[in-house]
Amino acid sequence: IYGVGLLPKREKELVYLRYLDNPDQRKAGREAREILGVSKANISRIKKLALDNLRFYLLHKEIA
Repeated sequence: IYGVGLLPKREKELVYLRYLDNPDQRKAGREAREILGVSKANISRIKKLALDNLRFYLLHKEIA
């Protein structure tokens, strides 16, 4: 998926864990917290950063 490879390591890991590796969102969130060793609040923050970055990459890919 375009842009995922451009993300910083933690954001990339979270995207794979939450959206690509596990379709069960509840289980994926718990698994991501355990693997990344962060709180639920930090998962939300990292997820927002990742999605904002992906949106930016996709918008600029369309323009270029």
